[in-house]
Amino acid sequence: MSRLRFGLLTGSMTLLFSPAAVAEEPLVPDSAKPAPFVAQYPSPAARGTLALTGVAVFAGWYGAAIGESFLWPDAPEANKLRIPVVGPWLTLAHAGCSSSEANCSDVIAVFRAILAGVTAIGQVGGLAVLGEAAFLPTERGERALPPKRAVQVQNVTFTAGERGIGLGLSGAF
Repeated sequence: MSRLRFGLLTGSMTLLFSPAAVAEEPLVPDSAKPAPFVAQYPSPAARGTLALTGVAVFAGWYGAAIGESFLWPDAPEANKLRIPVVGPWLTLAHAGCSSSEANCSDVIAVFRAILAGVTAIGQVGGLAVLGEAAFLPTERGERALPPKRAVQVQNVTFTAGERGIGLGLSGAF
């Protein structure tokens, strides 16, 4: 048994600590090498598009939640589906069949709970996209930057005295 342990130990040590086979890097001319990664930001117009997308996603899922509230008005807490963002979460907490529903099965109750959960996540996702639009970094346009001026120093004065020293510059900065 000790030979088996020794064999397993040496085999595993060989696999763990053996140098890996490394192939030589092929010689590639500088012109064929890919350009280095440069961060590129979207144009400032992307904020508006992203904000409209967030509003559309939120409105679509909110509309689905309202539709569910009118489709099954007797479901427990169905009227709370009409509250944006929070309503589907409140309805999801009370999922099930109400006593006033005559033909309610577990399949319908589960389907309503899944639909309420999906509409809740969809509404939060729409708000997240809208928040992303608010903080999206964009490129600065050429018009957004002030024109650059050359620095022109016309006069340099240096003064030293008993009470201190001073340096004065005058010109266009």
